[in-house]
Amino acid sequence: MGGSMSFLNLAQLPAGAAAEIVEVSGVESSVARLRELGFQAGRTVQMVRPGSPCIVKLDQCKLCLRPCGACVVVKTLG
Repeated sequence: MGGSMSFLNLAQLPAGAAAEIVEVSGVESSVARLRELGFQAGRTVQMVRPGSPCIVKLDQCKLCLRPCGACVVVKTLG
């Protein structure tokens, strides 16, 4: 198996990079809302535009996220 994996906060993912969600943690109301939107362990997201707010692609949807008291930990793919 080639390539290395690194874990980081979703906000640190560079534009165009894809990653697998590892964990969503933080303020429970924010975590619950992100899970309702599909941010769950094992799902793949792609960073469209980093920053605050950032734009990510999850399945066929583009979502705009701002800091909300929750942390989405991802592992890079590739």
